[in-house]
Amino acid sequence: MDHSNPVQARSISPTDTLINGLVGGILAGLGMLAGLLLAGLLTGEAPQALIEKFAIPGQQPNPLSSIFLHLGVSAVYGGIFGALLRLLLRLLPSPESSTAGRLVSGLAYGLLLYLLANAILLPATASPLSQIAAPALASAHLAYGALLGALTRA
Repeated sequence: MDHSNPVQARSISPTDTLINGLVGGILAGLGMLAGLLLAGLLTGEAPQALIEKFAIPGQQPNPLSSIFLHLGVSAVYGGIFGALLRLLLRLLPSPESSTAGRLVSGLAYGLLLYLLANAILLPATASPLSQIAAPALASAHLAYGALLGALTRA
């Protein structure tokens, strides 16, 4: 008699992984934004002023479009993370679905995003985000990565 559990963990398709990363990216982006807003409040920066730093350089800042732009970028980076996590899990033995493994992967990814943003993207685009203090921006990227790792299944 077969005693296997009919409710076993199913394999997640590449499309599901991508969607999971996109949604995780949006949620992690919201967490990142909340952390930056809190850091801004602690340093006396008005929430609207911080949110407007997410605007496209050279365009008139609009808080709502800045939030949507941030969440869109967060979603894309989340989708990329989902794809990379899926690839990583195929190459490495099984800490694959462990929360700790995903959390560490997310933290590493958040650090990588911060380093790329700080060294290349923000200076190249003259983004107002470069005005955010480095410790706050680094912490926000690490929080984004940790949340993304915790939320993304591959």
